[in-house]
Amino acid sequence: MKAQHKVAALILAGGEGRRLGGLTETQAKPAVPFAGKYRIVDFVLTNLGKSGITNVGIITQYRPFELSEYIGNGETWKIIASFLPPYSTREGAEWYKGTADAVYRNLEYSERKGSDYTLIVSADQIYSCDYTDLLKTHVENNADVTIYAVKVDKKDASRFGILECNENGEITGFEEKPSEPKSDLASMGIYVYDTDKLREVLEEDEKDLNSSHDFGKDVIPNAIKNGKKAVCCVYDGYWRDVGTVGSYLDASLDAIEGLCPLSGIMTRERSYPPGRRGDKGSARRCISAGNCYINGSVERSVIGRGVRIEEGAVVKNSVIFPGALIEKAAKLDYCIVADNSVVCENSVLTGDRTSFCPAVSGAGLLFRSESKEVIS
Repeated sequence: MKAQHKVAALILAGGEGRRLGGLTETQAKPAVPFAGKYRIVDFVLTNLGKSGITNVGIITQYRPFELSEYIGNGETWKIIASFLPPYSTREGAEWYKGTADAVYRNLEYSERKGSDYTLIVSADQIYSCDYTDLLKTHVENNADVTIYAVKVDKKDASRFGILECNENGEITGFEEKPSEPKSDLASMGIYVYDTDKLREVLEEDEKDLNSSHDFGKDVIPNAIKNGKKAVCCVYDGYWRDVGTVGSYLDASLDAIEGLCPLSGIMTRERSYPPGRRGDKGSARRCISAGNCYINGSVERSVIGRGVRIEEGAVVKNSVIFPGALIEKAAKLDYCIVADNSVVCENSVLTGDRTSFCPAVSGAGLLFRSESKEVIS
């Protein structure tokens, strides 16, 4: 299969990202920096480019300006990017009502490209893959919908849509964020449809007055209930959904440990002068972007471009976003410090790793961990 001639991709990139707190106050979630020089959206764009899927529609809604400026025409990732914001018709104008509604209102993009298949992907996940196996599974099984899935820890399963499959890989059950998961196989929120079948499915969902117009809550469960052939393709590599502050920090620490795939990920971030270390500076097990200055102690942390860490400051298990200033003798552990923030001299900011609720400083706000006192 020559994917670039038969497949168009629609990226769901319009979410507000409230669970990322101050990190998404001024930018869309996919535009958030990751592992120093990357952005979250780099991963899905790289995956599409290396899969030969060049026609890519990017569905935006919340604060799209920085994201669209960053991606541009997509040539960095060897794709042709088109941005698809909400639009008005003669019937009126409104925001997207859910993921299914967003795809329904932009399916014309895929149809205009003459695509036999439409791949629907999320923009807030960290993973590296080639979608060829997913597409092959869909075609060979003559499926109505094929879902990319990954095994997760049972304790985390209630955060995801959970699949039940038979020995042939056919999906027999699906439950969105169940309180008592029946399996450890989670939907990655990545779907393949025949484009004409997708049109039929979404038109039915649009007519359903009881639908929230969401793939996980409505479209997928209804397909299984109505006897549609839903097939699972299991992904066996590294994968993290970074929709929460905790999962974002977790993935960042994984990147430091070499568990997260960064090799081959394309980015449009420009090169900066190398970072500098002062006489009192030390750094162990870190990822640092360019043009930073370290004169304190940094361990197991990500340091963004232009960050300044002054003498006596101690930073551990943390992510410091671009342009931040950590003043003298400040102490940070399991924290995320947002763009251009200032952590004042002698401050002590401590998050809670086990509950995935670190302290976040940004835009003049401090988001506290409920289990730890945060002193500024």
